[in-house]
Amino acid sequence: MAIKLFFFAQCAEWMNAAQLEIESALPQSLDDLLRGDPRFKPLLEHRSVLKAAVNQKFAGFEMEVKDGDEVAFLPPFSGG
Repeated sequence: MAIKLFFFAQCAEWMNAAQLEIESALPQSLDDLLRGDPRFKPLLEHRSVLKAAVNQKFAGFEMEVKDGDEVAFLPPFSGG
């Protein structure tokens, strides 16, 4: 199962990458995805302030991701 991950703004700095494609054996929640791979430790450290979107729609970290999904991680932001 292939999932495309996109990291925006400060998330890209934390991950040292703007995007990443990963293989996962099963559909799983975003939380499980992050906790199951040590590469995502920087995101977990900031988990309480992160926003996520799955297929361009905001999603909670309990949302299940499936083959072909695109997941974006966004840092805190404000308008002005």
